[in-house]
Amino acid sequence: MLEKERASEWSDEPAISLSDDQFGRATFAKMVAARIDESFVGRPSTVFGLVGPWGGGKTSLLNMIRGELAEPEWVIADFSPWSALDATSLTSEFLNTLASAFGDEEGGESLREAILSYSRVALPFLGLLGPIGSAAQAAANAGINLLEERPLPWNVAFKDLAEKIAERNQRVPIIADDIDRLDPAELMALLRVIRLLGRFDNVHYLLAYDQDTIESILAHQGFTGRTTSFMEKIVQYPFEVPPMASVDKRRLLNITVRALLERANESSLRMSVEDVEIREQRALDLMSILLEGLSTPRSFARFQEQVNSYASLVSFDEIDVLDFIAVTYLRVFHHQLWAILPKWRDKLTGGTRFAGKSDGAGEPWEERITELADERNAQTAVTMIGFLVRDVPSNSRSSFVGHVNGFSDAKYFERYFIAQLADDDVSDVLVAQAVDELLNGEAPRPRARALAALIDDVNDPDRAMLAIEKVIDRRDSENRASEALIAYVQERLDAQPPGGASFDRPRGLLSRWAAREMLSGLEDGLLDAQSAIERFGEDGAFGYLYLLNGSGQTRQAVKKQAANFVDYIVEAITDRLDEVLHNPPRLRTFFDLAVFAEAEDRVTGLLDEQVDGNLELFADCVASFGTVNQWVGSGYHYEITFSQKLYLIAFGEAIREDLAPQLTPSRSRNDFEHNELAEYPPNEDIRDFALDYARRLAVEAATDPERD
Repeated sequence: MLEKERASEWSDEPAISLSDDQFGRATFAKMVAARIDESFVGRPSTVFGLVGPWGGGKTSLLNMIRGELAEPEWVIADFSPWSALDATSLTSEFLNTLASAFGDEEGGESLREAILSYSRVALPFLGLLGPIGSAAQAAANAGINLLEERPLPWNVAFKDLAEKIAERNQRVPIIADDIDRLDPAELMALLRVIRLLGRFDNVHYLLAYDQDTIESILAHQGFTGRTTSFMEKIVQYPFEVPPMASVDKRRLLNITVRALLERANESSLRMSVEDVEIREQRALDLMSILLEGLSTPRSFARFQEQVNSYASLVSFDEIDVLDFIAVTYLRVFHHQLWAILPKWRDKLTGGTRFAGKSDGAGEPWEERITELADERNAQTAVTMIGFLVRDVPSNSRSSFVGHVNGFSDAKYFERYFIAQLADDDVSDVLVAQAVDELLNGEAPRPRARALAALIDDVNDPDRAMLAIEKVIDRRDSENRASEALIAYVQERLDAQPPGGASFDRPRGLLSRWAAREMLSGLEDGLLDAQSAIERFGEDGAFGYLYLLNGSGQTRQAVKKQAANFVDYIVEAITDRLDEVLHNPPRLRTFFDLAVFAEAEDRVTGLLDEQVDGNLELFADCVASFGTVNQWVGSGYHYEITFSQKLYLIAFGEAIREDLAPQLTPSRSRNDFEHNELAEYPPNEDIRDFALDYARRLAVEAATDPERD
């Protein structure tokens, strides 16, 4: 695959030679090697330093420098101090390393014996008498016997060994990597060895370390003031590893991000031109944040390895590729923050503005994020959260842009942590392919059948509702009408068990979906008012118009289409009023939609001729203008109200003055509760409230002609 091919172009393995250089550091390596090479034969011992942060590429540079120091002029000895068990074995291993630099050619064996003998003098000098490295134990014992025969003071032994080394005319660089991995006692032992025991002419040192870590270790040892001054006494020529060039950082990021974007482009889900443009802009924003958060070759290698490994578990049909990359960054480099994000799910996906707000513990969001992020680049973590969710406060710019399948969407949030579809999740690919089958009139429709099985499953309503929500989201981006889709959603409604709409049952969401399909059919000319009513029934068609009227996104479209239903409304009231009144709220809905469609003139006084002095029929019509408001607070609360405006439109003044005072509700509205009701009121209460309300209006109008 493309991402695997590109991933192989670089890794966390150190460069072996200049030809492996990926970061433009060959020139720097040559410069350091040339400076070391100026330490000609007979030159006093010099300590060089290669200073840079962990993961900054020091080992690669050491390899490049090693390759530039040509043999036989230089014989390189590698010392790994962090492999020693303690300070004593570290010192012994150092002297063994020095001994190994001299081969078996003439004089080599005697020189190695002299070094081992010197070690038995040097170790007590440092107060570190103890076992030498096991590899040289036999030779060390020989040295001990030699010392017993002819014990020497340390300075005499040092001079004797220095002369033997000088006689070889051999330059030896001892390279020690990662000395900042040592504990305080081991580090101090190493520095004492180099400063006091190992400063022989022709023997030079190249130490690689992170300055901040070394200073922390020295501070632990009780050094006060400028700990850098101490290192300056040890290391004469420190060379700071140059930071990664911006162009190299961008190149490495491009390798990773572009490969994943190309994989996402192969998605089975279609993207609009606008969506593609938005994603490219978001990719630029993400690149900017990552360039701030990644600074060393190792950080890039860790990031790429984690992104590519976890990408093999996910489908970019199911999550947003850029959000996946952003969350991976947080997981790798701000793990403590990443681990707590699931606990903040409701806040992060709630769509509320975070600016000026606090988390559940009352702590400001930015402070909370910063506290949990890695302190070395905590602000980058804040900015990354701002890329993922809306309006997280930040001193930096907020780069959140709305997009599908995003981390900020509660339906997809969990996927970014489990890196796969949960058992009770619904595949976006399944939804998209099912919708496409229906839109395109394909047969057979295996995906549509599979989706139907999810939606119709009465044993798992939560999953059914999630599937319907995904269909609605999908249809919001696709305006084509489809006879197959209209029939399909009606089949899903028919398959639901009896009962009204409920927040925890699929019927309510299915009604929203059916309303969406009906509106698309009306807009595309696939349906007209009559065929919509025939398809969905009178209650369904008008109920869907009423439902869509409550949404700001569809209000204007509904207003345009509602005008096409006015003829039907007038005909139904004129010719079938008794049938309309079988469902009392329907009459009020008819008048409400006619007024919304700006056809008030066509329905004003429309009931006068139908009632024609019939008090019983008048009462039935008045009762239909009683309605119930539902409030949600600490539970559901209900309130009985009266649609006074629609009542005054439906009946002329004369019939109201004549018949309304004659209305005889069984109870006055003062005789029963009609506010703050815990349960939905019975129809009898709604009817009595409406009749009493209309009667009082008439009485008040008769008493005060100015009032109506």
